[in-house]
Amino acid sequence: MPVSLTTDSTAAWFEPLPPIPGDRFRDVDVTDIDGNGLLDIFAPAHSFEARLYRNTGGLTFSANEIAAYGLGQDADFPRWETGVPPVLGAPGLYVYRKIEGAPRDEANTSLNLVWHSTGTTVARVHLTFYAATTIEYQQNAGLSLTTGVDGEGRKIWTVSGKIQAGGQAALRPTETGLPIDVTVRRSVAAAQIYVGPDLVRPDRRTFTLRAKDRHGLAFADFMGDRLQDAFWAVGGAGDTAQLYEGLIDDEVFVNEGDVEVLLGPSSGVRKTTCRGYDARVVDGNGDDRLDLFLGCFKQHPMLWVQDSAGHFTLDPLTGVAQTIYGTRWVDLDNDNAQELVGTAGTSVVIYERDANGSYQLSQSIPVSTGPGMSQSIQSADYDGDGYQDVFVPSKSGSVLLRNTNGVLARQALAPLALPATAIGAAWADVNSDGLLDLLAMPGGLYLQNPNGTFATTGVLAHLQPTYIASATFADLDNDGARDIVTNLETKIDYIARNVSPQGNWLQVNLAGPNGNANAIGAYVTATTGTKVQRHWIGESDTSLFSQGHYRLYFGLGAVSAIDKLTVRWPDGTVSTRTNVATDRMINISYP
Repeated sequence: MPVSLTTDSTAAWFEPLPPIPGDRFRDVDVTDIDGNGLLDIFAPAHSFEARLYRNTGGLTFSANEIAAYGLGQDADFPRWETGVPPVLGAPGLYVYRKIEGAPRDEANTSLNLVWHSTGTTVARVHLTFYAATTIEYQQNAGLSLTTGVDGEGRKIWTVSGKIQAGGQAALRPTETGLPIDVTVRRSVAAAQIYVGPDLVRPDRRTFTLRAKDRHGLAFADFMGDRLQDAFWAVGGAGDTAQLYEGLIDDEVFVNEGDVEVLLGPSSGVRKTTCRGYDARVVDGNGDDRLDLFLGCFKQHPMLWVQDSAGHFTLDPLTGVAQTIYGTRWVDLDNDNAQELVGTAGTSVVIYERDANGSYQLSQSIPVSTGPGMSQSIQSADYDGDGYQDVFVPSKSGSVLLRNTNGVLARQALAPLALPATAIGAAWADVNSDGLLDLLAMPGGLYLQNPNGTFATTGVLAHLQPTYIASATFADLDNDGARDIVTNLETKIDYIARNVSPQGNWLQVNLAGPNGNANAIGAYVTATTGTKVQRHWIGESDTSLFSQGHYRLYFGLGAVSAIDKLTVRWPDGTVSTRTNVATDRMINISYP
């Protein structure tokens, strides 16, 4: 039998695990990158070192495998973006990054050069930066800075000159998301050049260092081979991203079994004017193939539509002419066509695709009159009527939008005993009683009562963000209870196992057709007697900008068997199972 939470200490319900080291994260999510049935943790980190911790079972995780999977900032120079200084050993030219300042200070990094030698040979270097750069300091070196224009008409900053034996220099660009071209003259052999903390040797004396301004990371099998591919939204270069086409790109990776391979221009995806921040994988045009959606800073979003050959072409999203933040694709009316939901200014907007392929603004709901509008949209059927509702956390006034037959309308928070403001939020049935609960940060966990109101528990109230926050509830040890991973400000310092008393439960993994193997757009309905519970692929993803959590969670309370479990696949096909036993995870494949 389920046991309801009461006001109690967090320790009685969540048992902390070791935190993720580091302090420059902007999001956190989970995915099953290796297909072993265990959810792995990943965290984008702008131009710094992202994290990918593979779940090895028993609530243990690997060391960071972001570089091992080919998803590091620069495949040619793994881990150079970490800012960890190298250990100077053999004579040579050491090239590395140094990171200083507050975690939110993206520009406070420098490129460091050390000519570790006791001889008389000088190291002659020539470096090209695509952002304003200064020579922060130099010792026993004669470097000079000039400005100019490259062959594409882009302004460049060039640092050139010589470094004497034992000399060093630090060069500071104002933008971390653009490449740096490095040439070392013949006085230094390529075998004497060491890049980053791992002392990677380039195969030639001319090479490029990359530290891209990455934001949202979406994992999905969009190539149809049952392996998780990846799409990374890349920003950078201020408001002038279009000037750097060919230098920075939104990134499409194909999983080749144990490594993600960057497709580059062959994917068709290219950087235009979009400073990408929100990465989503969705069937945007209803052709049963997965497309790539890109939320953009200060301009309308973009959709890259996939053809039968796996190539992507830009869909102009005709009709969507405004900047939208906190984007999420939600099937509001259960027709298997997902609507685009997001925040625009002080409103929540909903766009629907019409028969001609254009998008129509179907609703615009005023939600805020002050600063601090949310970049987070959380969708789930909290009231159990079979339609996805939407919660928008905001420090200027959170909003709950209740869905009635596909139409959203504001629901007052006070009568439900939900907090008036929040910075981050996530829906989850934390005790498997069949009622969705709400984590609102700061504030903690609000447990839903049978009458639809919520009770303040004091659980997780120690999560006190002031700027940005996201949380993911995922069953990390496959015991039926949803554990928690949080990203507060720039840290992922709270990961905890759910040890609270649980009701019966069922977890469902769907395997769709080759064009949509993750079954994005599908929903599953569990019926027992008169009780009906419905969950949609995508609702488990509660991160800010990322995607990858496709498992569905059913809390069932005292129910020990489900009379009927119905899957409505994205193409409208329906599958049904009867008399489904609980307290287990099941896999259902497309007919």
